[in-house]
Amino acid sequence: MTAASILELLWAQGFTVSLAGNDRLAVSPASTLHDSQRELLRANKAEILALLRDEKATTDALVKAAMLACDHFGDSPADRDLMRAECLAVPAHQQAELRDHFLKTYGANHDRAA
Repeated sequence: MTAASILELLWAQGFTVSLAGNDRLAVSPASTLHDSQRELLRANKAEILALLRDEKATTDALVKAAMLACDHFGDSPADRDLMRAECLAVPAHQQAELRDHFLKTYGANHDRAA
């Protein structure tokens, strides 16, 4: 199984798997993990950590790029908070494409004259 398929399986079973620091996994609710699930996580920990780190980096880059759109439109702090929340709600597999859209449309070299 790939790291992505392991995470999808656990998420479908109602577990939350996230980074705890840079080298640990946090699984909730941990008390209901079966031994086979724990072993699957242990055996694939490095790959799962790498995937979660990559997803976090992509999410961080998406939020930063989205703030360029907020800058362009002169959004208020409340609007920026809403944009951050909306970015965090975007599924991981769609975040890079949205990030690229924001960078292309509102990037530093974009003509900001409206």
